[in-house]
This record gives sequence, structure tokens and C-alpha cells, in this order.
Amino acid sequence: MNSRVPTPEDYDRIYRQRTRSTILDKIVAGILRNPRITRLNCTGFLAPGDPENYRETIRQWMPKHARPTALLDLGCGSGRLGVWLAQQLGLNLVGVDFSPVAISQARRLTVDSMRNKETFLVASFDSTGIQGRSIAAAFSLDALYLATDPHAALREISRVLVARAPLIFTYYINSDSQHDWPRLTRTAGFDVISVADCTESWRTHMREKHKRRWRRRRALQKELGQRAVGELSVTASMLGLGGRPSYISTTFRYVLSAIRR
Repeated sequence: MNSRVPTPEDYDRIYRQRTRSTILDKIVAGILRNPRITRLNCTGFLAPGDPENYRETIRQWMPKHARPTALLDLGCGSGRLGVWLAQQLGLNLVGVDFSPVAISQARRLTVDSMRNKETFLVASFDSTGIQGRSIAAAFSLDALYLATDPHAALREISRVLVARAPLIFTYYINSDSQHDWPRLTRTAGFDVISVADCTESWRTHMREKHKRRWRRRRALQKELGQRAVGELSVTASMLGLGGRPSYISTTFRYVLSAIRR
């Protein structure tokens, strides 16, 4: 993995080229064994129980009498997890992503029951264009850590949230990304509730997933053709094949929960 910060164009290309693959779907389903997670089809990593944990944390800490009724999904991708959480919590959804292709997909894929209850915006993390104090809760799955200016992004989230509203986000620490996220979160106007180390769960599932992918590389190449190159390149990097360091073994993953002051 290199240290170059991904651009909107990078993610446009990822979402544009994303292909439904019978083999990839079976691999993910076989590892997670949770139909809800596979149906959510997130670009970020979800382990069994994660969606429910996010839901219950938001439910526990969301102000009971806050006038705003919107959930912010920062780095929403195609929007499925945000839609599920918003439905579960009885909230409207505001999804933000810097990839126009991802937002276009999110708008097309929104389920009928959420029509007129969701808004998807193309915007940067530090300048969303959302009205201040209009959001009741926020979360970001495997996205906020990509912010060019993490403190500015957190300040923007603080700006749009009502007082005492919860924020949940995941982040990674490795040689390319070593921000002190708890400190940044506090200085941006939040009280940190907890920082959960989910590294081992993440590593266990990711190793199994990518080992299965590598074992089935010939079938993937046959099914996807040239498009398998990118998938297998990621797998090789994750596992540390070809003498390179394993991204999985050198990366740590956390879930941070905070309350806006």
C-alpha cells in the first residue's frame, strides 16, 4: 500500500468498475455468514454484529428531544448501510461522498420505503454544505480516515450536529496513517465515549477472505478477465505475497464513539 491519498477520481473508477461476481459474493457470504451484511454490500469492512452495534450506540446517545431527524453518513458510497441504519432508527438520511459515481449509484439504489427521506450529496468531508445544527447523529465507516485534513473534517461534523449528538467512525493506524484520532476528535469539540480495538476481528476475517480469494484466483480470472487483476493485486498486498509486507499484519483498526459538546 502506498501513502498517496485517494482522490475522487480514484473512487469514481472503483465504483464505475465494480462488478457483481458470483465467486466474490460466495467468498464474502461464506466468511461473514450474515445475509444482512452481504445485502448491505458496503465498500468498507463490516464484521458480524457491527450494524447492530452502530445502531444501538446511536440509539443510546442520540438526544431524545432533538428537533433534527437526520442521520449523516459521511463517505456513504452506494448508501446501503446508511439507509439500513436510518430505517432502523426512524430517521431521514443525509449521505455525503466525494465520488459523483458513488452518489449516483446511491440515488438509484435507494429502496422505495426511503423515497423522499434521503438526500445524497457530492461534497468533501470538510465542506459538506449541510445546514449547521441540522443533524441528530453521524457515522462514517472506513472513510473519515481518508480525509485530507482530519481536524477540518471533524470540525465540519461538529458544526452540523446538534449538541450532545453522537458520532461513530472507524479508522486505521499503520505506517501511512498515524493520526491521533481520539485527540483530534476532542479538539474538534467532542467528548470521546470509547475507542474499541477491533483489530483482531478485522484481521481474522480479512485473512480468511483474501486467502479464499487467492485460492480461487484462477476461477476469478476466468469469470472477470482483466478486471480480476485489480482484485488479485489487492489480495496480494493484503496477504503480503511476493515478499512485500502484509497490509493486514501491519494495520490496526478501531471504532471511536463520541458525543458533540
